[in-house]
Amino acid sequence: LAAALGAALLRLAAAFAVPDLLAAAATAWAIAFLIYLWLFAAMLVSPSLPRRG
Repeated sequence: LAAALGAALLRLAAAFAVPDLLAAAATAWAIAFLIYLWLFAAMLVSPSLPRRG
């Protein structure tokens, strides 16, 4: 998903002739945001998981 989103952002940036640095920054931000959402979801789910030990 992250790779597909990054590729889509790079294609969008290329279509609008945005500098490579800006495209890379947008891709990195999108990936970081996905990681943040994944960690947030894990934090919400973790209390309901059975605890071992």
